[in-house]
Amino acid sequence: MGDENTHTRSSSSSTASSLNSTSSRSKTTRESDAHLWAEGRKALKPVQVGEQRRSQGLRMKNEREDLANVEALSTTSEGEAGSLSAAAGKVKHIVDENKRLKQEIADLRAERDAWKRNLDDLRYTLTTVAAERDAAKLDVAQHEDELLILRQTHEDRATEVAELRKAKEFAEAERAVALDSLSQLKAQHELEQQDLKAELVKLSSRLEKVEGELVQTQADQEEQHDACMQLMEEQEKLELAYEAALSELNEHKRRCGEAVPDEQSDLDADASWQDIDPAETVPAVQAWPTKRGSGRRRLVSKRRIGPPQLISSTSLQTNSDVRLVKNDVEQLKQTLALLVQERRNSLASESLVGKQST
Repeated sequence: MGDENTHTRSSSSSTASSLNSTSSRSKTTRESDAHLWAEGRKALKPVQVGEQRRSQGLRMKNEREDLANVEALSTTSEGEAGSLSAAAGKVKHIVDENKRLKQEIADLRAERDAWKRNLDDLRYTLTTVAAERDAAKLDVAQHEDELLILRQTHEDRATEVAELRKAKEFAEAERAVALDSLSQLKAQHELEQQDLKAELVKLSSRLEKVEGELVQTQADQEEQHDACMQLMEEQEKLELAYEAALSELNEHKRRCGEAVPDEQSDLDADASWQDIDPAETVPAVQAWPTKRGSGRRRLVSKRRIGPPQLISSTSLQTNSDVRLVKNDVEQLKQTLALLVQERRNSLASESLVGKQST
């Protein structure tokens, strides 16, 4: 009985060791698979241990049945001790063989599961490789299309380069013509500039002369203005004396019995004033500005004979000369502006031709 227990413990320990070895092999297999598929193609499935547990339960059940059979056999009579010992040896052999076969079955099942997992992994790898192959084919087709497009673009660019070369030759010819015309324009511009400078010197001297005459004319006008002011003062005095004489005459008439109303006397004074010859009077000026003082103005009486007359005709001639000189100066400025604009345009065209050539 003790031998059987010892044998049972040894068989149990051997079964446990086989299970441990199986689990260690499966663990090693899982670690190797995880190492191979570490790049993330597919997460490995956990090892299915349901079959191992089921086989272990069956083994334990069989062991219990064997132990029960051994105990039943041990209760037989002592007369059958020899046959029982022989039967016990056979039973032990059968139990050992059964355990060995069960262990082999468990190992084969574990190996089958490992092969299934490997087969699934290989199928997944095959699918992945096929997908990558299709993607590579698509990439190759896309690259071929891009290569065709690049070839067509290269042909188009070659045509454009030929056209650009022709345009460059034409632009160089135009540049040579433009440089020739530019040199001619420069020479013409220098000649015109010299002529304009000479004319400007003449006009400047003429302008200085006219300005001197204008200053002299203004001085003469001021002197005439002063004389005119004196004459106007004398004319006012004469008007006052004439009015005093008329008032005395009316007074004498009233004394003589010829009463005349005041309004009639004013009318007579106006009529008598109309009898005076305009040529004998000094022309009246309404307002004469002067440089002295703060612009003082002198006004004449309301009995002015006629419109104001010009003192001298030299001022008109001087003003006309000044206007002519100013017009000449303006025309000269406009001509210079046109020449400067032409010069700028020629320089701009030259720079543009230079840029095209580069």
